[in-house]
Amino acid sequence: RLDRILHADLDIAITLPRLPAYLRVQWLVFQFYRKDVKPAIAERRIRPQEDVISHLLAQGASEQSILVECITYGAAGMVTTQEFICVAAWHMLREPALRDRFLAGDRDARYAILYEILRLEPVVGHLFRRAVSDLIIESEGAQVLIPAGSLIDLHLHEINADARVVGAEPFTFNDARPLEKGVNRAVMGFGSGPHRCVGEYLAMAETEVFLGQILALPGLHILKEPHLGRNETIQGYELRNFIVGL
Repeated sequence: RLDRILHADLDIAITLPRLPAYLRVQWLVFQFYRKDVKPAIAERRIRPQEDVISHLLAQGASEQSILVECITYGAAGMVTTQEFICVAAWHMLREPALRDRFLAGDRDARYAILYEILRLEPVVGHLFRRAVSDLIIESEGAQVLIPAGSLIDLHLHEINADARVVGAEPFTFNDARPLEKGVNRAVMGFGSGPHRCVGEYLAMAETEVFLGQILALPGLHILKEPHLGRNETIQGYELRNFIVGL
């Protein structure tokens, strides 16, 4: 049910042409709430657990807020990792030398390859933040004032390819790329600061383990190149009909 929400047509402006899409998404969300979220909330009201729903209930969160959190966790924990696994596999199946290096490497070497792929192919294309106070930044010798309340659009493709941060040839794959201390190997691929993705290490571990097994299968090759589309929920790409065989 959650997967259907996250892959639905979310261009749901309430206009007559978009009304069917809007109603369908509302129905999917309602079904997820009724069959999954509401029962989980009821259970945790009686028997709290060490999980997010129990924590939110203890903070006095409404059921609507908890529903939003559940969908957000789904987008962050399911869709993004799913798409990254696909795009990383696609790159390595198209480049046998890279695949061989990945399979021959230890965990650190494999992680270096995966982080560099994510830097070049960030699953989430944009991060949006709201300025809670006036913010003054310096850019190319000039000061820029961002007023409180402004919506800030962080374009991850541009940030991850900033030569001032990642060095020369920012669009070239280089899993040995030297980065300054404090710069994540994926740069902004997992965000940064207080809102940095808390599931980063789990996502990378899942990807490394899965690809380490499937790419080692003898004769694995691409039967059908994926269709590259766009997921508006995460402002990023999605690969569909990517078929491999032995």
